[in-house]
Amino acid sequence: MTLLLNQSLLLESKSFRTEAITNFSDDKALEILAKAKAIIFAV
Repeated sequence: MTLLLNQSLLLESKSFRTEAITNFSDDKALEILAKAKAIIFAV
């Protein structure tokens, strides 16, 4: 996603969060998932 997201807008708007998530490419989604797994298993 090339759009820079305003963090407060993401916190306030459920529909904006959903839109932002659905606009990720499959490769970007897998990259984010891998990073989240690394954080979880590092703790």
